[in-house]
Amino acid sequence: MTAPTHSIFSIMIIFLFGLSFKDVGVFIILGSLLPDIDHPQSTIGRVFFFISHPINKSFGHRNLTHSLVLWIPVIILGSYLSQPILWVGVGAFSHLILDSWNVSGVGLFKPITDKIFVMAGKKYRVRVGSKQELIIMVCLVLVTLGSFHLNEVGGFRGLVRELIADYNIALKEYQKQGTKVCYMEGKIRHSNGRLEEGKWLIIGQNEYYTSLSLYDEKNNEVFSIYDDASFLRAHLRASEESWNTLKLKEPMEVAKGEVFYKISKDWHRATKGDYVLGNVVYLGEISLDVIEESNN
Repeated sequence: MTAPTHSIFSIMIIFLFGLSFKDVGVFIILGSLLPDIDHPQSTIGRVFFFISHPINKSFGHRNLTHSLVLWIPVIILGSYLSQPILWVGVGAFSHLILDSWNVSGVGLFKPITDKIFVMAGKKYRVRVGSKQELIIMVCLVLVTLGSFHLNEVGGFRGLVRELIADYNIALKEYQKQGTKVCYMEGKIRHSNGRLEEGKWLIIGQNEYYTSLSLYDEKNNEVFSIYDDASFLRAHLRASEESWNTLKLKEPMEVAKGEVFYKISKDWHRATKGDYVLGNVVYLGEISLDVIEESNN
């Protein structure tokens, strides 16, 4: 396949699997072109001609650079050592998948074996630069455009999460967010049996691994999962904001703003005039005063 087809296919993979184009796009697209560096007339071969010519002279086209023997170790090493290397390897892997539809196929395990691997019979294989490849490229573009919204919900994995709407899955996603401000959206059953649908700010985890403290802005109260309510359906919504954090060893008084603080196992809300201690998180500006000791 030609460079545009490989590039579009790699972008489609990014969208379908809910990856961040900003974080991985350059590396996956580069990886999708890299195997053709063994061909001096390819797009990447012409750019890096000083590398392409020696490789082509030594190994020919669709040999070592088109083999999983090279790219699987790159993916494994990248997963441990460097994310950019990992995504380059993933892009290269996508290149081999597409090339397996070519008329000549790909030797996926060279130099271990010269066996050629193809995805379909001769009738359904595609010649490079042909009308059939153009049709495939147009189809890939349409799928890529159609998967843009899917990417916004996290790709296939995100779609499964949305359909299942399980609290424990949403909790695990929350635990990966670090200090990002997140919300839990869905349907809860209160301890008194009342059902409610809404969206609640996640303040933080409680003493127990599966329990969260949430802030109900409408009722101006903090409640706990599972002590005060439980989720029947839950979706995590992460924002671009991040919590500001403090750890106080001595009590202080809130002079300005709103904070949430954790003492012992649960989180609490504090505003002007309240005392806080322990782990503190807040948004915007706050002011804390030292509590002066009484002379009495």
